[in-house]
Amino acid sequence: SIHSPPFATVAAEEISVSQPAEVLNLVQGKWKASSSWNSIVDPLNGYPFINVAEVQEAEIKVEKFFSRLIQRVSPKSYTQALGEVQVTRKFLENFSGDQVRFLARSFAVPGNHLGQQSNGYRWPYGPVAIITPFNFPLEIPLLQLMGALYMGNKPVLKVDSKVNTYAFNIML
Repeated sequence: SIHSPPFATVAAEEISVSQPAEVLNLVQGKWKASSSWNSIVDPLNGYPFINVAEVQEAEIKVEKFFSRLIQRVSPKSYTQALGEVQVTRKFLENFSGDQVRFLARSFAVPGNHLGQQSNGYRWPYGPVAIITPFNFPLEIPLLQLMGALYMGNKPVLKVDSKVNTYAFNIML
C-alpha cells in the first residue's frame, strides 16, 4: 500500500474490525495458526483489531520429552517429572520479559528515628559454584544456573555423576 513502509509485512490500512490482523506462532521453524485466538481490543473503540494465536499446551510435545528424560535418571513418577518440567517452564516464562531487572533491585527501609534509614544493595558475588543433587536433574541446576547468570555471576555447574550426561543433554 502507499502509506506502509516497504519492509512492512502488514498493511496498516487493511486492518479493521471486519478483518483484524492475525499474529501466528513460530513452532519448530514454521509459522502456524492455532485453533483458538485471543483478540486484542482497540482501547479507542472497543473492537478487536489484532487476533493472537494462543498456544495450546496439549500441542506441545517438549514437556513429555523432558519428563521422560528425567525419569531415566531419577526415581520419579511421570507426574512428578512433569511437575519439575512445568516449574522450570514457569520460571523461564517469568524471567523471559522485563522481570530480570527486578532481581538486583536495591531497597530502603525507614527507621524509627528521624534520618534513620536501612539500605540494602544486591551485588553479584562473581565466580560461584553450583553443586546439584541427582533427584532434580532439570529444575535445580537450571533455576540456580539461570539465577546466577541473571545476577551477573560467573557460575560453574557440577551436577551429580548419576545424571551428568542427561543434564548436559537437557542444558543443550
